[in-house]
Amino acid sequence: MSLNKLKWAAIIRFVVSILVFLGGGYFAKDRVPPYPGKVVDPEGRTLFRKTDIKGGSYFLPLLLSVSSKVISPLPLDLPARPVV
Repeated sequence: MSLNKLKWAAIIRFVVSILVFLGGGYFAKDRVPPYPGKVVDPEGRTLFRKTDIKGGSYFLPLLLSVSSKVISPLPLDLPARPVV
């Protein structure tokens, strides 16, 4: 195959892959599970709410780390249960 044909084959594959990816996202958006209204610990304290999840204010600190130690506003060893 010539270099020109390989270039166009790569471009076509890329475009088709992106279209499949976007199409899958379009059809999957209605099948995602609902966000819980709030999540509480066993003592009944509210750990985070739906707006915290959608805004990213709960999960962002979990992703930040300093010297392999996770920075979190919440104790991570507490089991959480969703409350609707």
